[in-house]
Amino acid sequence: GSSRAAGSGTLVLHRVDALDREGQAVLLEILTEARPPARIVATALPSVREAERSGSFRSELYYRLAGQILD
Repeated sequence: GSSRAAGSGTLVLHRVDALDREGQAVLLEILTEARPPARIVATALPSVREAERSGSFRSELYYRLAGQILD
């Protein structure tokens, strides 16, 4: 759906912090398999870095999205 529509453009993911662990797994799978890869902009309200450290946000997804972090 959205990843195919983004093509080689930009895919904006708003509030990735609101995803439960199952939703995070689905998003990680979509991002891993996206062809061609799109530029990703993800937003979060609380610190996703802290959520990853506490275990409530998947490390694999955090590192896939963490190219540039703006606090």
